[in-house]
Amino acid sequence: MKVKDDDVPKTTFRIRYGHFEFLVMPFGLTNAPAAFMDLMNRIFKPYLDKFAVVFIDDILIYSRNKDEHAEHLRIVLQKPGKEFTVYSNASHSGLGCVLMQGDNFVAYASRQLKPHELNYPTHDLELVAIVFAPKIWRHYFSQVVLQFGFSQSPHEHSLFIKGSGDTLIALLVYVDDIILDDKDLKLLAEVQTFLQSHFKLKDLGNLKYFLGFEIARNKFGISLSQRQYALQLLEDTGSLAKKPVEIPIASPHKLSKDQGQLLDDPHLYQRMIGRLLYLTHTRPDITYVVNLLSQFVSSPRTPHLQVVYHLLSYIKSSPGLGLFFSSTTKLQLTAFVDSDYNSCPCWSKPIDQS
Repeated sequence: MKVKDDDVPKTTFRIRYGHFEFLVMPFGLTNAPAAFMDLMNRIFKPYLDKFAVVFIDDILIYSRNKDEHAEHLRIVLQKPGKEFTVYSNASHSGLGCVLMQGDNFVAYASRQLKPHELNYPTHDLELVAIVFAPKIWRHYFSQVVLQFGFSQSPHEHSLFIKGSGDTLIALLVYVDDIILDDKDLKLLAEVQTFLQSHFKLKDLGNLKYFLGFEIARNKFGISLSQRQYALQLLEDTGSLAKKPVEIPIASPHKLSKDQGQLLDDPHLYQRMIGRLLYLTHTRPDITYVVNLLSQFVSSPRTPHLQVVYHLLSYIKSSPGLGLFFSSTTKLQLTAFVDSDYNSCPCWSKPIDQS
């Protein structure tokens, strides 16, 4: 406990093995370890002095033989299907969180703030901590899904696959949002029943909206767009009243990293480019321009911002434009490429437009 201003700040917590004292974390999370230790004591109280020893996040399980040890591990690691609770703490130096399911501890993590988070208000940092916890619990969810026979994709860790051909089941997860896809409704019901035994789920029916993507389907195929996301982007940037244009960037164009006045607030430009990059998932027509503009995020200038606003005017002309996957034709990708050699004024390299 801190006594004087010039003392090294310390904190203490008590467990059944005695009192322990440790230095305050350098990023200000003074009470997180003590609160976490208290939660761990309550969770493992029935097993202490029987076959478990707990100290902060270190758990020792001791047994007389292998069979008994396997049973002790099963008791300690089992997780009932209850709602999740996040205990978070944040300051302008760091953030931490504890993820609980009922009375069971799932995950604990803490980290220092990233440079772009230093200007966040405390309320936003607490939200960051809450988002940080589900990232930690992904390992726990993965172990549950793998028990049912799914295999995790080596290319996309959020994708889990089981079976092949007509019996293929695809499971895509983002934090606590899950998409299931399969032709066999009976197999889908089995997967849902299994997940329901471990988690509290709510079936939202056919997929219509997911992470800003709007999905519509009919007998002709499936369309994928980000119309609402694009309209929100136009509204946030004050571009709803702008006159629409027909092309994403004026031609010819030769943007330079040295010409033009530096922006007083580069964060505005950087945020706009970040949101435009997310829009390119369903708008390949703006991919070239967005990639070109992203080369100047470190030191954006006035000409770069003017091109951004021109691109927003182009998006306004067709905010609902997206991708369409036909049900009657095979999936084929066609690309048109035009190379303009040594036309880049910044790096004197060829530019490919598609």
